[in-house]
Amino acid sequence: MKANSVDELLACLDLSQEERERHAELIQECLDREKKLILFQRQSEEGLRILADRIQSFGTTLEGVHRSLRQLQEPFGEVFLRRLPGSKLPRA
Repeated sequence: MKANSVDELLACLDLSQEERERHAELIQECLDREKKLILFQRQSEEGLRILADRIQSFGTTLEGVHRSLRQLQEPFGEVFLRRLPGSKLPRA
């Protein structure tokens, strides 16, 4: 039987009162660590959610920049060709 928490494990072990008292310090340390793990898990999940939101925002920004650059590409090409000296213009 697999226990998912310290309390579930203790229930599975069915320790006597004397055994619980003898191992009280260890049990408390395990309970404290379990609480820390739960806290760290929540913090990690929140950090990942924030990261995903920022990546989404970054992607949206990049798409906007790409659209803007595509809109500028043709006018820039025309300006570039007009500024070239006649000797540098490509001939067909």
